Amino acid sequence: MLQVTRNNNQYYAKIRLFSVMPSGGKLKEYPQLRGGYGPSPFWPALLYGFSPDSTKLYDTSIVSTGSLYRERLINGKNGTLGADSQLISLNSNEEVAIGAVIAVQHQNASSPNQGYLDLFPNTPNPEWTIHCTMAMLAYCATATNIQRDRTGKFLFLTDPNRGAIHVASMKPSQRKIVDTGNSMPMTSQTPGFAFNQNGNIVSAMQTDGNVHFFHFDASTGGLTEGPRRYRSRRAVEFAPRIISRVHLPSLGVQEKPEARASSRWLLVLRHHAAHVPHVWHLELLVACRNFEEAGGLRSFLNVA
Repeated sequence: MLQVTRNNNQYYAKIRLFSVMPSGGKLKEYPQLRGGYGPSPFWPALLYGFSPDSTKLYDTSIVSTGSLYRERLINGKNGTLGADSQLISLNSNEEVAIGAVIAVQHQNASSPNQGYLDLFPNTPNPEWTIHCTMAMLAYCATATNIQRDRTGKFLFLTDPNRGAIHVASMKPSQRKIVDTGNSMPMTSQTPGFAFNQNGNIVSAMQTDGNVHFFHFDASTGGLTEGPRRYRSRRAVEFAPRIISRVHLPSLGVQEKPEARASSRWLLVLRHHAAHVPHVWHLELLVACRNFEEAGGLRSFLNVA
């Protein structure tokens, strides 16, 4: 978990580690901190997520040139973290999905059709291998909320213009991204959908207020909606980090025992683009009428 504190108008962040107790699922905190960041006039760091094999932790910070993404090795025996190592440096207005490859969505608010999607190998300071514009695939220009499947072969691209989440196949050897022709309705929240541990079931909060379940075929990118859904009686916030680990209604798919195994170490994350928590911070400063600090953060983020 990332804990952020403020002292003398400076922010500090600390990574705290918890283990999940086998009996009862209770959390036990380890007394030693696993990392520290700051001081900084704004949030000094954010936890982004884990690598597909859970051997690395990704974190990110806003810097003067944009956003900096780093990686830290995880000791699987005791949960300790290695030193930060730079992974990739970007501008601060992109959406990023890090997995077997790094997908970066560049949006153009004034000319949406001029947006594009770049794919990079997951190596330190990489060069892009696929540059996808509208000429290659229309969704590359207009997509938001990029997510990858568990295999790292497919991208799920939310397309507000068409009200759908499209499944695209990444073909690095051909240096292109191809539409599979498969999609599901756009969700009511962002991110709004998540994979189970085995990667063959997608749960999605749809506009009817219910969670729908889709079978995902990782060999073709196919999506098939199951007959059952979770009906919510009140407004809730979709929590993919939680729902991806709960028991899902049967869709005719038998999960392997290893897919149901719980993780030994827990680091609490919130999966968002790097600048989003800074915008929340800006809104909080304005609500508290701290206009001086809000003005500095607004200028730093280059937002109105």
